Amino acid sequence: MRITKKINNNVVLGVDPKGKEVVIFGKGIGFHEIPYELKDSSLISKTFYDIDSSYLELLSEIPEDIFNVSSKIVDYARSKVGCELNPSLAFMLADHINFAVIRLKEFIDVTNPLTNDIKYLYKTEMEIGYKALDMIEEDLQIRFPKGEAASIALHIINAEGMQNDMNNTIKVTKLLKEITKIVEESFDFEIDQDSIDYSRFVIHLKYFVQRVKEPKEKVSDSTKLLLESIKAQSPDTYKCFQKIESYLKKILNWKYSEEDQLYLLVHINRILNN
Repeated sequence: MRITKKINNNVVLGVDPKGKEVVIFGKGIGFHEIPYELKDSSLISKTFYDIDSSYLELLSEIPEDIFNVSSKIVDYARSKVGCELNPSLAFMLADHINFAVIRLKEFIDVTNPLTNDIKYLYKTEMEIGYKALDMIEEDLQIRFPKGEAASIALHIINAEGMQNDMNNTIKVTKLLKEITKIVEESFDFEIDQDSIDYSRFVIHLKYFVQRVKEPKEKVSDSTKLLLESIKAQSPDTYKCFQKIESYLKKILNWKYSEEDQLYLLVHINRILNN
């Protein structure tokens, strides 16, 4: 392994035998004169590939114990979600945890307005968030408030299946823009894109894009009844949904469940009613 750049005493950049750039963690591996050939692989504690270069600067700003617990949380999350996670998640999450520690020490309380939505829509990720709070307390001797679990869950949600490639970013951006346009044209009004309801709408659409090809679970009778009730009470909203459905089927071959349909209808109604 060729070491090419020192980040700090315990973190370096290197190039593996296949020529791929890698971020390498290991006690004291940054002490040597750079560049050099790292021959003893036992000195390597962790490696990260395909990391966005903008996150590398964080390594000199974030305490090592925070990065270590972030890495543990990502490993735990990966074992639970059953899908690919953004390679930079450990870095993004470490940055978040570091800032949360600073806020806590300065008695600054920031409430996540999407907590209830995340708890309801993303139960697995929320459970990971709660587990992360325990891991942080164990490693850092700091207990975050319960609401911080939702913020951690949100990082995981956004990292699920989202590789750092420009094509995917462009695809999601175009989808969100087009669906917003469909809603605005259907009801002849301009959506306040700074509103909480729009934020909820966007996070749910991102989730749709990520799980479009996943198998659908059987929905409950209560969900079916509620769906039929909303269709009857809000026929214009349902017509808007059908336009979105047609668009997503065309672009993504979207196979939605009745639960997907229900929540999208609910979020459209929230935007309209606020």
